Amino acid sequence: MKFTLWMLMKILEPFDPVIYIQSEELRTIETVRLYASESDTPNVPMSEKILYVAESTQFFPGQSSRIICYHNSNYILLQTNDIYRVFNHILNYFDKMQSWYFALGTMISGHCLLKDVLNHFSEVLTRPLMVLDASQIVLASSENYGKGTIDERWDRMLDTGSFGLDMIEEYNRLHQAETQRKDAYLIPANPFPFPSFNRNIFLENEFVGFISIIIKGSSLEQDEKDWYEIVCESVFSWFDLYADTTELITKKSLFTGLLEGDVSEKQRMEDALNALGWEKDASKRLYVFSCISNLVNMNQHITRILNQHPETVYAITNENLILVLLNEDSQTRNFVSYTFTPLLKNSGYYGGSSNVFTNLADLKDQFELAKIAMINGQAIPGQIYACHDFVLPYVFSVLQKNMKLELCHPALLQLIEYDDAHRTDHYKVLYAFLKNNCNQTKAAHVIGMHRNSLIRKINFIQEYCGLDLEDYETRLHLMLSYEYRENA
Repeated sequence: MKFTLWMLMKILEPFDPVIYIQSEELRTIETVRLYASESDTPNVPMSEKILYVAESTQFFPGQSSRIICYHNSNYILLQTNDIYRVFNHILNYFDKMQSWYFALGTMISGHCLLKDVLNHFSEVLTRPLMVLDASQIVLASSENYGKGTIDERWDRMLDTGSFGLDMIEEYNRLHQAETQRKDAYLIPANPFPFPSFNRNIFLENEFVGFISIIIKGSSLEQDEKDWYEIVCESVFSWFDLYADTTELITKKSLFTGLLEGDVSEKQRMEDALNALGWEKDASKRLYVFSCISNLVNMNQHITRILNQHPETVYAITNENLILVLLNEDSQTRNFVSYTFTPLLKNSGYYGGSSNVFTNLADLKDQFELAKIAMINGQAIPGQIYACHDFVLPYVFSVLQKNMKLELCHPALLQLIEYDDAHRTDHYKVLYAFLKNNCNQTKAAHVIGMHRNSLIRKINFIQEYCGLDLEDYETRLHLMLSYEYRENA
């Protein structure tokens, strides 16, 4: 374990310590020694890993003799001249804390819970600690801060594991950019009642959560920041070894690979779903959701809540969307009615659904179906649009991605060119005429034109473009051309 002078200040309080900082004080102290003057050991430089205890006159000749604890040109001056008492006091503390640190390492390597890691720090860091995942679900908090010790929001968190969607949404609005920081950062008392000092947790360069220390009362002192640094290192180690997030990241990469058409890992994804309780070749449906407020961390929060039902749901975030693979078994209907849809409606989400399918190799096509249904539907919270209501947009999407031939009827290009040159509206008139099943009266009413004027324009279009609108295939080609252009 490594210390700073700041961390040693409190255990030196019986000696009325005063600290003098002349350069950056790093946490590098590993042991303590009585100082031997350079004249006694001229070839042995002072080590940054050692705290030297000496009489102050060895560093400041001519001053009254007191005891100094020296480290990297920084020092603590003590109001005593009993060097052996100070030395033994520090040595005993080092021995005690090395045992404490060894016990911490043993806990982490011995499959302890994350809350046990936080609780181990209760004797050295008397501030509330908590670890939250990327969705701001609280994974662990200091157990010595129970109900009634902070405020009512802390009490709600202890009951539910979350500070609530309203606070999370406000936090994301104000502090979304902080999730990519690698260093410690301060969050002011908004929207929470107290400030907090935070460090983000990353696994494989993906943000998976953060470690927070709540600053209630006096501001955070330097020794507390140094202890908090050790908390962070310990939590990072725990995540590297045990966090379920590692498995989630692996499954997410498998899932996104299938979305991109890579079926090489299909069996591994099936095995992962089987481990969650899904039957082999279970009927599935894919949902794609977007939030009307477009808050990425809210996506993660909703995903975390949905994944609390692993036998029914597998959800991930992907490019600011939530993707939900739903197990279409006998329990799904109740889950959708009582949990799934209300959660999305209350959180401001809408989306689209795919067809039912069994083969994960079809995931890419089902993703396109669900996404097109979402894009073409209205942004109404809680509304889920079925893909079978948007078949034409899907067909045109496939054609645009895979066809190199020009599908548009040449007559439309002629009309566009003519309208541009003469400032007319023949392209729009023909579209309205076809959409209304060639009913002259209805088409004229839709575009606000006199019926006789519409008839004259349709006759001109047929003659100018050489069209026979009595011919079914001609009308079909024209209609598909219009829809193809409208959905391009």
